[in-house]
Amino acid sequence: MRSISLFALLALVTAGPSLACAKHVRRGQKAPTNGVKTLDVDFSAYNGEGLSTFLDKHSLYVSNYPVDSTPISHTFVPSNVDIVDGALRLKVTGQSGKGDVKSAEVGTYASNIRYGTFMTIAKLTPVPGVCFGAFTYTDDNHEIDIEALSSYYTTGYRESVPPGLEFTNQPLIAGQQETNTAVPYGFDPTADFHNYTIVWNAKSSQFYVDGKLRKTFTKNVPQIGASFIWNAWSSGVSLTPTGALARPSRTLTRSSRACISSTRPSEPRQADSSFSPPSLHSRSHATPDVLRDTARCD
Repeated sequence: MRSISLFALLALVTAGPSLACAKHVRRGQKAPTNGVKTLDVDFSAYNGEGLSTFLDKHSLYVSNYPVDSTPISHTFVPSNVDIVDGALRLKVTGQSGKGDVKSAEVGTYASNIRYGTFMTIAKLTPVPGVCFGAFTYTDDNHEIDIEALSSYYTTGYRESVPPGLEFTNQPLIAGQQETNTAVPYGFDPTADFHNYTIVWNAKSSQFYVDGKLRKTFTKNVPQIGASFIWNAWSSGVSLTPTGALARPSRTLTRSSRACISSTRPSEPRQADSSFSPPSLHSRSHATPDVLRDTARCD
């Protein structure tokens, strides 16, 4: 039984594979709290007081809703989220091809985050057919994604899915073109932990891997408040005769931090261009491009 492992500082695969991961409407979340500047969670501090109590204390929720994906639907269920050995575990359940795929998602209660730096340090799953996403989300037209498709780390699918790590700004207007690219990992993402970071400001979204800037987008940059979400899920497709997810996949998150430059009331309004993301530093460096494990927010 293999696993994805994450150290997060702060959304597949379909019958005809597509680039989109993480297009979900979140339901029943708490009203956001204005003035949030940092999110800092150390899952090793969990002392057994109860998962929901611990997550709620850190302004995080667990999702519980179905998604009508094809060829097999999936459902985010609380039972696929737990804390084990000092790590938050997100599980995608292997199944036989019948019924939905039980998946896992955790996100911020705050849905009015506007601009910030969001770091995830992850060891990705070797199990084919899983999508891991770390992304800002308001709706399907205001979303910045890092997406890892486990079937396509090094080999794509015909012309429709290039190999590599996906970076996407979803289109600001429905029906228009997304801004998207795939970059080679340059390493085996299943062999060790690596740092995947989004830096979002009024003018651009920047994508870093292991502290190195890999891509900057200036089109389709959201200007309204969002949540930040981590999820792991599958629509059932893998390289098996039945098309089902071959075996369970698990994601382990050891801690979480986000540096948030501003928040806005839950009723979105236009951003002004004076905001910029805060620096995220290591203990020994003072430049935002050095995004390391021991980060702090200014």
